[in-house]
Amino acid sequence: MPIDMQSQPEVKQLTGVKIFEAEQIKLDNGIPVHVINLGEREMNRIEVIAEGGKCDENANLNGGLAISLFKEGSKSHDGKEIANTIDYYGSWLSNNITHHDTSSTMYSLNNNLNEVLPLFSDSIFNPTFPENELRNRKELAINNLSTNAKRVSYVANVEFLKNYYGADSRIGKQTTEEDIKAITRNDLIDFHNTWYHPENMQIIVAGKITQEILSALNKEFGQVPCFGEKRESLSDNTTIEFQPQTIVKHTPNALQSAIIIGQPTKITREHPDYIPLRILITAIGGYFGSRLMANIREDKGYTYGISSYLSGLRNDSYMLTMCQCDNKYIPNVIEEFKKEINIIKNELISENELGRVKSFLISDLAKTLDTPFSIADYYSSVISSRIPHEYFNNQSRITEEITAATLRDMANKYLDVDKMLTVIAGDETHIKL
Repeated sequence: MPIDMQSQPEVKQLTGVKIFEAEQIKLDNGIPVHVINLGEREMNRIEVIAEGGKCDENANLNGGLAISLFKEGSKSHDGKEIANTIDYYGSWLSNNITHHDTSSTMYSLNNNLNEVLPLFSDSIFNPTFPENELRNRKELAINNLSTNAKRVSYVANVEFLKNYYGADSRIGKQTTEEDIKAITRNDLIDFHNTWYHPENMQIIVAGKITQEILSALNKEFGQVPCFGEKRESLSDNTTIEFQPQTIVKHTPNALQSAIIIGQPTKITREHPDYIPLRILITAIGGYFGSRLMANIREDKGYTYGISSYLSGLRNDSYMLTMCQCDNKYIPNVIEEFKKEINIIKNELISENELGRVKSFLISDLAKTLDTPFSIADYYSSVISSRIPHEYFNNQSRITEEITAATLRDMANKYLDVDKMLTVIAGDETHIKL
């Protein structure tokens, strides 16, 4: 059959995007395992997630430092042996900390799993936290803190969190060099003993998963005795009443300034307005074709990029808009931002623009399904942020069904340019508002 090279192919909207349903099993000791058995390549990813994160650190950074040292030595293997074995068998280790949990992840080839899984398990349950490695990590953290203090984007973010959550809150508290210096090996041991036991863990395993892999997982993780109690990460709620204001945080010799504008929305993902509000904020500044990008970047040329998003935590949410620009454009950027908010509160978004927003969001959802590992990333977020089981599929359905009128309603219900916290980080000697 000849190919028609003259007619344009029909363009269809992607619909019905749904998340892959992971199989749910439990190891012998009760650790829940989410199994994502997809793909043809003989490889796997195992992520061990433990409740307890930044909100639960009894010393600033002790949770993050603890998990970063897992691979530096365990009860049965020193750091060099762990590194050499992992490298030799083509595996890779990583770790992460969020507000409410920590995770350790290993990527490996299926036929080498039995060689590296015992090391991975031992490093998680029996880390030794070598003093010399802790000293090195503390020095690195202090150097990073010093470097970040000169970056206006970092300074603005720290100042925003302090004034949004409260200086004594678990999220708003600022880490200082003295905090890092004060961290001891016992702080890391305390964090590990508090959170790293089977009752507090979940595992996500993704890739071409065989029964042999699950049996090996049960052997290394499922036989660890339950020795603690199931704990709940502390709340991420604010400790102060929100105060709309404009703050300039002096950053000496900065060549440009960072702007962050935020407003509490105070709804979680369980709320029926959460997804519609997220769609609205995407239209405002959540993708390259957004209103803020079209106006402030493309038309006015005030900034190279500007973005907005809805930050959703377990117990809180807020809208955030951020950009960097030349000092002389700061008042213009803020003025144009407010203008766009007021326009979307009073005028219906066009069907053409609404279609672009829908296409972007649905395509973004579809990217989550690209690989077993990207699906595992989603399930990791589900655990960390306590995202409802039906949330992904609801996003797809609501995005397809959303109307311009609903978006305008969301704007009027949640957005108010007179009730926003604006933080500007830059050299205040060159900032005029």
